[in-house]
Amino acid sequence: MLFVVLLATAGMAAGAAVAGPQITGPPSAAVVRKRADMTDSAYLSSASSLCAQNHWDCCPLTTGPLPVPTPDTASSFVANHSYSSLAAAATIPTGYSKAFTNAHGSIQQSFGYLGLTQLSAYDADLCADFCNQDSGCRAFNIYVERDPVLRPAYSVCTDPPSTGNIACTRWGYPINGSSATNDGSWQASFRVAITASNGYNKNLDALPPQTIPDFTGPTVINNRAIQDDSYYLFVDHSDQSAFDPALCAADCKQNTAYNKAHAVNGVYTACNTFNAYIPVKNGVAEGTRCVLYSEIVSDITNKATNTGETRGNDVYTIGESDVYTLTTPDNGQL
Repeated sequence: MLFVVLLATAGMAAGAAVAGPQITGPPSAAVVRKRADMTDSAYLSSASSLCAQNHWDCCPLTTGPLPVPTPDTASSFVANHSYSSLAAAATIPTGYSKAFTNAHGSIQQSFGYLGLTQLSAYDADLCADFCNQDSGCRAFNIYVERDPVLRPAYSVCTDPPSTGNIACTRWGYPINGSSATNDGSWQASFRVAITASNGYNKNLDALPPQTIPDFTGPTVINNRAIQDDSYYLFVDHSDQSAFDPALCAADCKQNTAYNKAHAVNGVYTACNTFNAYIPVKNGVAEGTRCVLYSEIVSDITNKATNTGETRGNDVYTIGESDVYTLTTPDNGQL
């Protein structure tokens, strides 16, 4: 019996906003005096001296392209309407669909991260270009981040003035607003904050098919998985940087080699077909799943009947899904 846990890209509806974090109010007068006036010669001298000593604390950081609100606090930054207006007005790049809009956090998950770049403007097309440079990229997240202009330390520049950076991260799996949970962090007394966060997923029909040596395919059956009596094993990969059917091809070959080395009376189970897909739970991708079959599965499209299930309050669906068959069938006999 085929056991599959499936999930598609049923994410947060496009345009849905995510509630903001609770950030403490303005800093005390003492903290303001300690940090605010970047033209104060004593402050700058102390910061410069510390930076020269260890080449880290109080050293200048990149200044972003966006002005920051007054007062210069994390709560004012997150509530700044000029930032949210940028996110609301952003266009959807060709080949993509919007996953969420105006979240107060960036995507945070344990796998699928493919890198970050800083942008000169809040432009989703620029972020899409960054994603398109990596063949494994399935999604990107563009957002505004409150960063310090000096690297915070626990002595002189504990809470330096801020700048507004525009960040773009790319991901090897579809993203969903429920994963936009990184709302910043504390660096000494400086609060990094994130707002105007938009997410976009690459459309499945925009993904080029991946050829794999020794296998025929793929037969693309997105949002579905096949059901066939020759199913015998599945393997999950949840620690990879991107969805990759080649992982499943390796599983298929390695399993056949193991079974062949442990043949009984000259007979072993050979992997002749595999279905590689992205299992999704409640709209969140869970990695790459490899389902192995001992026969060359024919009539694949008509056997692609598994679209997922609901278990209690959890909805399981299937995202990107490809089927490959062994070019030279293995009959499972020595």
